[in-house]
Amino acid sequence: MNAIIGVGQFCEIHGPCLVFCTQTIVEINNEPIDEFELDDNTEHSRLLHTCEGCTSIGIGQALISKDHESDQVSYISTQTPRKKLLRQSLKQACVRSLSCEIGGNSKSNDDCTMCYCDGDQGGHTVLCYTWRIPDAKARGFDRCLIIVLLMKDRFMLMSVWPFFIKHIEELVKQLQAKAKEVCEIEQSNGNNKGARIQSGCAPSCAPRSLAYLTGLPTIWNLLHTRFSWILHSAPKILREVPPPRYSSSLIDSQANRNSILKDTSFRDLHSKLSDDNFIAVCHCVTTGIQVVFRGDESEGAQYIQLLSVLLPPGKCFTTYSSTYLLPSECSLLAVGFGIALPKTCADVFRIDMLKTEWVVRWDGCVPEKANKLCSSILKAVLNEKINSATLRAHIQSIILKWQNTAGTLNMAGSSSINNKTLLRTLGVGDEDLHFVSYWATCLQKINNR
Repeated sequence: MNAIIGVGQFCEIHGPCLVFCTQTIVEINNEPIDEFELDDNTEHSRLLHTCEGCTSIGIGQALISKDHESDQVSYISTQTPRKKLLRQSLKQACVRSLSCEIGGNSKSNDDCTMCYCDGDQGGHTVLCYTWRIPDAKARGFDRCLIIVLLMKDRFMLMSVWPFFIKHIEELVKQLQAKAKEVCEIEQSNGNNKGARIQSGCAPSCAPRSLAYLTGLPTIWNLLHTRFSWILHSAPKILREVPPPRYSSSLIDSQANRNSILKDTSFRDLHSKLSDDNFIAVCHCVTTGIQVVFRGDESEGAQYIQLLSVLLPPGKCFTTYSSTYLLPSECSLLAVGFGIALPKTCADVFRIDMLKTEWVVRWDGCVPEKANKLCSSILKAVLNEKINSATLRAHIQSIILKWQNTAGTLNMAGSSSINNKTLLRTLGVGDEDLHFVSYWATCLQKINNR
């Protein structure tokens, strides 16, 4: 993966700085990787900070690992990247994430925050993972660090971020545990934390390296190994997987449903009902409440087919039945006048299609604010400037949008319905939660079959 993973820290003398980075190097024209430029006589090397806290493996030194699957790919770790644009991008990420964009909960050793930096002069996108480790002699008794992932391909970066964060969190927890042990030993040996707080005096010692704070002399070798493995493994997790909503059978089913809209119209249905009842019947179909049309067989079948496009995948409908079917067996049902039906209740929305008028029988109620799917369909139906062909296409696009939203929530897992950030990104409001979670649940049942 063509990316850079780096470690930065907030030095109490020099401020935010990068101390270690690992990047992928692809050999061109079979040039040996050993000839990678690492001389320490450049202007850049003279400008590097030289305190212990800002030093890792040293100027002009490198750790190199060969990719066993490709002879032309290697992973090299240095104190800073050799290219000027990369150094500037990582430096800017360190400054932003370690000084001005730290979350309010980052003071805790167990909590971490993320910083997103995009659109720098090099065209790079950077995601930063900010964390802290205890340091008995630092201001505030802890040290602020970051692990950054830099890449030019923004979409690739966002795709591998869950994989990256999973393994970085494991690494961070290990380093925090080691640093906590070292800190406790220092405090037990006379470094009185309480006396320092009471006196208000800042520590007089110079910043100490990450190797000292964690008690791991080989920590840079450890980081090189972990980062190299992440750069090697991350691309393997990316594969083209169609959303569960669009398996081949579901695609055929959706195509059949969309063709139904060519023969019937939501405007015809709306002309038979008031605005409130139109919203109510759409609400019932989208939230799993059974809708029953009682009356003429052909007329009932026509509107059952029309409303079936609002059903989530896996739900059944019957254009005509000689007996009543339970809601668990059929979500949409058309029957004749002679068929016995349950008494009026909130679980069954019944429409009696009389010759003079339609009579709605339902004890339930629609929320004060209807979900966006139903309200968008009603708004389109009421817009007289939209002709029939455009209306069909528009309603199809509305339905497809919410099908994709439900599919995204299903793929994100059962806890995604409580993820306010994800819901806000997808445009899901409080009024939409009920029907979107219902659709996502139906998709999950199909996946588990």
